Amino acid sequence: MAAGPNVLFILTDQQRYDGLSCRGHTPARTPNLDRLAAQGTRLDSCFVQCPLCVPSRLSMLTGTYVHTHGAYINEHPIDETLPTWAESLQRAGYRTAAVGKTHSVHKGFDRVPINARGHSEGAPWPHGRTVRKVDYPKEQYLDFRIARQAVVMLEEFARGPDPFALFVGVNAPHPPYLLPEPFDSMYDPATIPMPAFEEGELRDKTSGQREMYDKFFKPLPQEHIRRMIAGYWASVAIADAAAGMVLDGLEELGLADETLVCFTSDHGDLNGEHGLFSKFTSAYDSEVRVPMIWRWRGRIPEGQVVPDLVESIDLVPTLLEAAGLDVFPESQGRSLWPLLRGEPLDEPHRRFVTTTTGWIGMGIRPQGHMIRTERWKLVYYPLEQWGELYDMTDDPGEVRNLYRDAQCDEVRAELQAELLRFLTTSTYRPHQGHPRFTVKEF
Repeated sequence: MAAGPNVLFILTDQQRYDGLSCRGHTPARTPNLDRLAAQGTRLDSCFVQCPLCVPSRLSMLTGTYVHTHGAYINEHPIDETLPTWAESLQRAGYRTAAVGKTHSVHKGFDRVPINARGHSEGAPWPHGRTVRKVDYPKEQYLDFRIARQAVVMLEEFARGPDPFALFVGVNAPHPPYLLPEPFDSMYDPATIPMPAFEEGELRDKTSGQREMYDKFFKPLPQEHIRRMIAGYWASVAIADAAAGMVLDGLEELGLADETLVCFTSDHGDLNGEHGLFSKFTSAYDSEVRVPMIWRWRGRIPEGQVVPDLVESIDLVPTLLEAAGLDVFPESQGRSLWPLLRGEPLDEPHRRFVTTTTGWIGMGIRPQGHMIRTERWKLVYYPLEQWGELYDMTDDPGEVRNLYRDAQCDEVRAELQAELLRFLTTSTYRPHQGHPRFTVKEF
C-alpha cells in the first residue's frame, strides 16, 4: 500500500507568470490562489518547455524535453511508450483520476470523467480576438462544471483508504473569452492597463511576429484591443474561482492536511505585449513563464517565495520524491524538493532554462530554441541568420533585440555554444553530471 501523501494537481491553460494578484503590479484578481500561496511556497521563475498546450503538457507528465518526446505541436502524435508520473503513482497503489481539460495527455489515470476540450475548439486562430458576454449563469460555465466534478471525485476518494492523485485541468484563461457575470463586468476596458508598445519595436523581431501583428492585430480598433485585454484578466479570475472551488472541497472533506497540492499552468499569453496576443510566436516571458505554487502542510514552508530558475519538467521528480518513489530513468527533470523545503544549495538549481518554440512565417513552423539565464535570453533559429537576444536585467520587457548588436557578440556566441552543448548532451540525466548543473557565469 502506498504511504505517500495524496496529490492534487491543478493546471490552468494559458495563465501568465503575473497572473497572480499576490505577485503585485498586475491586474490579476486571484484571492483563492493567493491564499494557496500564503499557505505554501511560490516559485516565481518557472519556465515551461514549450508555449503550446500538448508539447508542454507532455513534458510535465513525462518529465522530458520537447526534443525528447517529439510532440512539437498540438497535432503531433503522443509517444505512448514514455512513462508518466501518474503511472508511477498508479503502480504504487494510488487511485488516479483526471478531470477537465487534458488535451488527451492523461496516460496513467484510472478515470477521466470529464475530458473537456474547452471553448477554444472552433475559435479562430490566433485566439483572443473573440470576447463577449454569455447569457447563461456562471454555474453552467465549463470550468465550474469541471470544478464540481473534481469535488465529486474528492468525495469518492475520501471514502477509500488508499492515497489518491487527482489532476484537474481548468480551461481558463484560454480564449475565446466567453464571460458570464460577474466576470464580464469585472474590468472596465476603458481603464484597463495597456502594455507599452510601439509598432517600430517589431522591426528587429522575427518575421512571424510582424506578420501576425500586421494581419491579425494591427487592423483591430483600440477599443477592441482593450476589450481583449480585459477579457483575459476576467478569465484569469474565472480560473481562480474554479481552483478555489476544488481547494474548498479538499478542506471541507478533511483532506487538505494529507494532500500535496501543486498549481501551475501549461504556458502563458502575450495579452497585448509587443502588439501580439496568444502564444507560440517566440519565447517572451509572458509566453513561457508561468506561476507555480506548492502546498503540503507541515512539510513545505508557508509564504515562501523562491526566485530560482526552474522548469516544468521538474514536476515529475518532485511529485515522485514526495510520494517516496524512485524517479523513472527517462525523466530529465530535477527535483524541486530542496527548494520547496528552503534547503541551502551548493549550486543553483538551474543556471539556465530552455524552451522549444517559434515559427518564422504564417503556416511555417521551424522550431526555435530559447536559453535563458537570470540576465540573458537567447532565442536561436538554426535555419535562419537572425534570432533574438535580450538583456533581462536592463530590458525586462524584452523590447530591444540585441542579437545583431556588436557589443553583445561575445554573449551571443557563448549562449549559442551553451545551447548547442545542451541540445547535444541532454539525453544525460542530472545524476550523471549533466553540464547544465555546473556553474558558469554570463
